[in-house]
Amino acid sequence: MHINLVALWLKFTIQTIADTPEVVLRMSPSSPISELDRRNVTLFCDVISGNPDTLNSVKWFMDGVLLKQLPMCHNELEYDIIDGDHLGNNDEDDLCDIDPSKLLLEHVTKLFHGNFSCEATNDAGWSERSSEKQLEIYCK
Repeated sequence: MHINLVALWLKFTIQTIADTPEVVLRMSPSSPISELDRRNVTLFCDVISGNPDTLNSVKWFMDGVLLKQLPMCHNELEYDIIDGDHLGNNDEDDLCDIDPSKLLLEHVTKLFHGNFSCEATNDAGWSERSSEKQLEIYCK
């Protein structure tokens, strides 16, 4: 009986150990995209391993340059590379309650042609950067 309790405690302890996430980038719809369609593309930073599997924050990169870190709360003054604006304490810019594992690229044009990647953090720490996925935009 004592051995079974030790084994059960050990199993529970191992399952509750925190581990940094491992992430992969996914996009929908997949590339290539026609610029004339001006479609939206959603990037996903998917957890493939780690404990817990809930992400606290995600950094989004295009061609190795940080685009945005989510969530972005109103008390953080940041420079938005995608829009080229300084973000302040405007409630419209408060992105504190969103899912940081998703990034919407609206009405993509050739300016969005590039290689995207992400890094994420859970309660155990930051992941390594995901492999890059290319978003190809073609013009007709």
